[in-house]
Amino acid sequence: MTEFDNLVNTLFRELRSTSAAQPVSAIVRDQEAPASAVMDLASARDIVLVPVDDKTMTELRQHNPGYVKATIKAGTYPKQDKDVPAIAYSTHVVAACDLPEDVVYRMTKIMAAHIKDMAAVVKPIEGLTAKDMAADIGVPFHKGAAKYYKEVGAM
Repeated sequence: MTEFDNLVNTLFRELRSTSAAQPVSAIVRDQEAPASAVMDLASARDIVLVPVDDKTMTELRQHNPGYVKATIKAGTYPKQDKDVPAIAYSTHVVAACDLPEDVVYRMTKIMAAHIKDMAAVVKPIEGLTAKDMAADIGVPFHKGAAKYYKEVGAM
């Protein structure tokens, strides 16, 4: 028997309804914190957030420069009394290479000008800048986006 014999791929709502006596060793979740699914699970059973260490973060970034280290602040989830270093990545807008340069340029410019409006819907992007948007994540930029970022000194 290995540690993977009881590996289960399930939905969060199903985990919440399982018996607290049924152990769950680990869950990987890609959602901004606080995630409603994690809050729901934490209301039904004790959870522990596993911190990412610097060595692991460095290794992950070698495979995907889009990964960044983030912090899930203490008190984000029930019984979480310490900050927890975590893996994060930015939201990306992917445009077809054949989309006209001027269209992507205008899209990028409009998004950069309306960060506050977008943050009203997605709080973690509050304070985002054009320089943040132009961060190298290992994927080439569309010519229209690159034009805007260069124009504003973000690249």
